[in-house]
Amino acid sequence: YHEHLGWLYAAPASASGYWLWSSNQNAWLWTTPTTFPYLHKHGGGWLYLRTSSNPGLYDFSSKTWTTP
Repeated sequence: YHEHLGWLYAAPASASGYWLWSSNQNAWLWTTPTTFPYLHKHGGGWLYLRTSSNPGLYDFSSKTWTTP
């Protein structure tokens, strides 16, 4: 369980990367320890997770912020 992304189901993608199924996004997200808080949404481009006091998820494709 992630504080901002909700329930995630992880599957190793390589020695350092992970695919995460996000029920909130209804999509697979890919990241690595050095890439996070950037996530790649399968078929949808890059996302940025802001975890400050005002959390949000920025979608670089649509140039919009959403509540994670």
